Amino acid sequence: MIEDVNSGNADIGLIRFYSENTNHFENQLKAKYIDWKEIYSFPKVVLVSKKHLLAKKDYIHPQELKPYTEIIHGDFEIDDYSEAYLRENSMHSSKRLIQVNQRVSLLDFIAPIEGSYTWTTATYPANLQKYELIEKEVRPSHSLCLDYIIYKSKEGNSSILKLVEEKISDTIHLFDK
Repeated sequence: MIEDVNSGNADIGLIRFYSENTNHFENQLKAKYIDWKEIYSFPKVVLVSKKHLLAKKDYIHPQELKPYTEIIHGDFEIDDYSEAYLRENSMHSSKRLIQVNQRVSLLDFIAPIEGSYTWTTATYPANLQKYELIEKEVRPSHSLCLDYIIYKSKEGNSSILKLVEEKISDTIHLFDK
């Protein structure tokens, strides 16, 4: 999306990333003279099978994930999220990871692999039901998901940008209720 806005293939874009990657993304945007506004932020959750030993807890502490297998999509996540947080919290030595290449595969692996989990932003309710999964809050939350609207400076006061921001805000408020 950053490249599409930079090249002019898109006037406005939306990007989502984790707070620990803020410097990376903001440096990319600055280097390409792209402006941005944060439009929403929310904590990540852990997705587990309804049969997982941690599923009945009200919330999960990060240390409780140590003995379990994390399933990740093999893009940005392993380097900047899982590994960094685990090193900071001295959990890295026994960390087990399964890396998949397609995001849809994550759901196919979580239910049948006993004790597995993945970090997520949100999962469609139909998928939660289909795969018999639940989202669990993690406390303390160590990461936020950030949604940015990005645009070239010339779009900064455009009516289209204002309309997109308004529609996004309206949609967010629907889900916050």
